[in-house]
Amino acid sequence: VFESVLATCEIVNSKSVKVQCNENAPTLSIDKTDGITIYIMKRDVIKNVKFVTAKSSEMNVSFPSADAEGDFIESALPEQYVHIIEKDKVSTSVSDLYSH
Repeated sequence: VFESVLATCEIVNSKSVKVQCNENAPTLSIDKTDGITIYIMKRDVIKNVKFVTAKSSEMNVSFPSADAEGDFIESALPEQYVHIIEKDKVSTSVSDLYSH
């Protein structure tokens, strides 16, 4: 649990962790981690947060919904991608498993 970080909160080589950001975190870096839930506690912070992930699985983020009731939404961070070659370039998209 932390209030704010200036640049990056890094989670590396971890299993089954929970991270809670109460104020601000411009970047959350997740590397070689299996099982993480990140709690972003303020709605106005969401638009400024970036998630950088590598070699990780079972990643979820929980954040306040836009409605006034104060419910939280939990959503998976994709860990599976589709790569295709188009016109001499590699194009990457999130797997259909994460479509709603």
